[in-house]
Amino acid sequence: MLGYVVKRLLQLIPTLIGVSILTFVLIHAVPGDPARIIAGPEASEQDVQLVREKLGLDQPLYVQYGKYVADLAQGDLGTSLRSERPVLDEIMIRFPTTIQLTLMAIVVMVAAGLFAGIFSATKPNSLIDNATMMVSLFGISMPVFWLGLMLILVFSYYWGVLPSGGNDGFRHFILPAFALGICSRHFLIGDPGPVDALQHAGSDQPGFRSDCACQRSKRKACHLQAHLEERTHPDHHHYRTGIRDAARGSGAYRDGVFY
Repeated sequence: MLGYVVKRLLQLIPTLIGVSILTFVLIHAVPGDPARIIAGPEASEQDVQLVREKLGLDQPLYVQYGKYVADLAQGDLGTSLRSERPVLDEIMIRFPTTIQLTLMAIVVMVAAGLFAGIFSATKPNSLIDNATMMVSLFGISMPVFWLGLMLILVFSYYWGVLPSGGNDGFRHFILPAFALGICSRHFLIGDPGPVDALQHAGSDQPGFRSDCACQRSKRKACHLQAHLEERTHPDHHHYRTGIRDAARGSGAYRDGVFY
């Protein structure tokens, strides 16, 4: 277990390096001069140059990237250009709200996923099973922002029963939590493994017992046919050995007994 964790952590290093390089390149690929935007449209070239020197934008890209990684390793995410406050402080202000929304979305995802998964497992190939898989595929394909807009349009704009934004109470979390949970619940029922396990767990149902009885009847009929062919075959001993070898390979013969 420890070796697996260490291996995963080591694999995380090149991923973080690649993400940091990609982020840095994308920021510098955006059109526009950040120094000009910060200084304002009426600033002179001298003021713009001072802002550029203050932010280190006049240095080569590899120097800027090195400073970016060094500050990132120390937890310094820079200063917000809008509020002129540390970015980390801005994140921590919104972090409790993010946790609340995440927990509510998990509750919705687990409840919807387990409910649909259990119904699909107990009633395979039924209307409920097919409808559940269709909704799951719809959830995989549907962007969460589109569902959020549709929920706002219906429940906030047309019906006016739920707020469209804010975080002043429980009612403000219902729409975003529902959108995130519904679009994520396919992870619980998209994999057929849990459904197969539930199907085996419910093998005491009448439908499962009838299937097992049918399989046993077929095996008994095959055993009777093989026994009759064995008695009428000229080379009785070798034929019986071949029948047993074939039965062992198919799982119908075990410990000297045909099943």
